[in-house]
Amino acid sequence: MCYSEESLSLLVLWFELESEQYAPPETEEKIAEAA
Repeated sequence: MCYSEESLSLLVLWFELESEQYAPPETEEKIAEAA
């Protein structure tokens, strides 16, 4: 699958918002490290 940079940034933005809603703070740190 191919994503444009714009689509990717939107996907990442959405993913971060979803993660903030459901994930504990620990997971958020791991995501930040992986990014």
